[in-house]
Amino acid sequence: MNRKSKLPKSHVSKSDHSSPPPKPTSTQPDMRHFFALSLDLLCVAGVDGYFKRLNPVWEKTLGFSLKELLARPYLEFVHPDDRALTVAVAQKLAVGLPLGTFENRYRCRDGSYRWLLWNALPVARQGLIYAAARDITDRKQTETALRESTERYRSLFEGVPVGIYRSTPTGEILEANPALIEMLAYPDRESLLATPAADLYADPAERYRWQDAMEREGVVHTNEVQFRRRDGKIIWVRDIARAVRDNHGHVLHYEGMWEDSTQRKQSEEELGKLSSAVERTPDPILIASANGTIEYVNAAFEKVTGFSAQEVIGQTPRILKSGVHPQEFYRRLWDTILAGQPWWGTFVNRRKDGQLYFSEASIAPIFSTQGEITHFVSVERDITERKQAEKKLQEFADEISDLYNHAPCGYHSLDAEGVLIRINETELRWLGYSREEILQKKKFTDVIRKEDVRAFEVSFATLKERGWVRDLELRMVRKDGTTLPVLFSATAVRDSAGKFKMSRSTVFDMTERLVLEDMKRQEWRASQEMEIARQVQARLFPQTAPALETLEYASACTQARAVGGDYYDFISLAPGRVGLVVADVSGKGLSGALLMAALRADLRSKCQVAPLDLSHTLEMVNKSFYESTDPGVFVSLFFGDYEDATRRLRYANCGHNPPLLVRVDETVEHLGGTGPVLGVLADWKCSVTEAQMASGDILVFFTDGIQEALNDAGEEFGIARLVEAVRANRHLPVSSLLNVIATTVRRFSSGQQKDDQTLILARVR
Repeated sequence: MNRKSKLPKSHVSKSDHSSPPPKPTSTQPDMRHFFALSLDLLCVAGVDGYFKRLNPVWEKTLGFSLKELLARPYLEFVHPDDRALTVAVAQKLAVGLPLGTFENRYRCRDGSYRWLLWNALPVARQGLIYAAARDITDRKQTETALRESTERYRSLFEGVPVGIYRSTPTGEILEANPALIEMLAYPDRESLLATPAADLYADPAERYRWQDAMEREGVVHTNEVQFRRRDGKIIWVRDIARAVRDNHGHVLHYEGMWEDSTQRKQSEEELGKLSSAVERTPDPILIASANGTIEYVNAAFEKVTGFSAQEVIGQTPRILKSGVHPQEFYRRLWDTILAGQPWWGTFVNRRKDGQLYFSEASIAPIFSTQGEITHFVSVERDITERKQAEKKLQEFADEISDLYNHAPCGYHSLDAEGVLIRINETELRWLGYSREEILQKKKFTDVIRKEDVRAFEVSFATLKERGWVRDLELRMVRKDGTTLPVLFSATAVRDSAGKFKMSRSTVFDMTERLVLEDMKRQEWRASQEMEIARQVQARLFPQTAPALETLEYASACTQARAVGGDYYDFISLAPGRVGLVVADVSGKGLSGALLMAALRADLRSKCQVAPLDLSHTLEMVNKSFYESTDPGVFVSLFFGDYEDATRRLRYANCGHNPPLLVRVDETVEHLGGTGPVLGVLADWKCSVTEAQMASGDILVFFTDGIQEALNDAGEEFGIARLVEAVRANRHLPVSSLLNVIATTVRRFSSGQQKDDQTLILARVR
């Protein structure tokens, strides 16, 4: 081996570097024993960059034999990142410069590295360097672990969402994390640390009571106390803390967490108030689980029904069933509340003693945070006496009953001059007048538009003569000047001589009817426009399919709404080359349809530019879609380029449901993703892969409306059922097979389609 020096030649000694150091004379102690017994790595190195002598610890530490270590320049064993430092140290030692300790890494036989701490002494006249190294790998690893642990602690301390503190027994705050500074509304850490801990308490004496507990027990788990923030606001804080003591048991400091529990305390107080109100209310209240089992009744329920809480808890409300209501009544009730809507109505229920009573009730669902119904709450009011009074009122007060049975409408009477002499509260509320402002003081013509006065006067004359007027459309003028569209009708009341005495008039608020009529007109226009959109979108789907000798294929798209966001296409790329495309645009309805139309136009135009460069075509489509849509809008797309002559399918799957390739032996392959969805990334790339088809193979392209169709039990149709449907009917023509699968999906989901469903089937001839 040619041993070339790694150091400047001017520093190389003229002595024979390869010869061993002089043997000790008989009068000198033999130091070789210490050299062999040392636990450190001892060496003698020449300025030529080679070891001259090594003790046995080198073999044990690095795994290389002494012969291997002596035969090669020692720099070859030094970690590449440490070689420059090692050369610099060796150059200084070669010229006799003193040097302190330094560290570097040496390679072991197994490829790992060990950290060594060096001390070295140069002997310039011999051209040798005497050095000792200590293996400090374990220390280095410990230092690294300690540093990482410290960093993790600091990250936790800084990022945890609860306040963390450290304070002394004298009340000095030593440390506070950002969450605590924010919770107490201090502008910065320094201002909080400068505040005595007792000043944070709404009652400073609480600090000393807390400190006494800490001295006794050394830990606090559930202490809740009020704090005063920097801005003066009082908050509730839950304190979890412990005392840190020295070896003699003296408290060094306290450390713990402060969590803002103000909102929880307020919620508990509100819940307590609500519970008290529910228990004290005179109206019966019942709470049942989602399956109808009674879990709670209040005291009023026990009083009204005669049943104790122990008798009804665990039962269902059927315990009160009277048999008066038909089954359809209860079915409508359950349909309403299970749909998440409140129900209002009147029950005829049966008390424990068998007596019937009338109950006016409202039943509302209670939802979990996940939006699921967990309970139902029923609030009732015993209206038995009121019902009895209403029955008597019906029998003895026909005129009053007539007036108030039309409470949703206005009711008034006019004398022969058209002056208002009676008026109900509904009409007064509409007009904004008090009874004193209008009765005997205003004519009816004073509260209608001037444009309607003539029509009313003609109708009033007819009323006096004929005795009735029906459905006169007017606009009443409120006190504030606004108008109210009404439908006016009246009958004449005559005296015993047949002379007109007064009118009995009703006015119906037409606002809602006019709004509904306008809505119907708008709905009709919208339906017409939607039908046009549906027809336009239907024309966007391929009307014909390019004929291929080796592939027969069929397609169908069933939209959940009039228009949708699913898209499929057959694009002629070259003679005997057809692009089979299926895509699902984010969004449904009209927005999804517009995005679908834009995607179709752009994809077809880009295919004209680069019909056979699929990656480039899709990159151009993504760029256009990304630049022309809002953030969050995307499209999943599968593009398959089928070559008729070779039966080869080159494809790109951009985040779409993997199409199924059902081989002739009924094994199934999934044409998985080759790139992300379109429209999300500006710098977008996708790869293209291929599948070699054989005669009898079937391709199944679909959107998630097929896979995610749900049955009544909430189960998805899924891939397994789709594969089974293809295998079971693969002998059918492609169009028939497509119809069978679509029918299978529709029957599985009971016709309740939630999403657009697109399906393309292709069989290789």
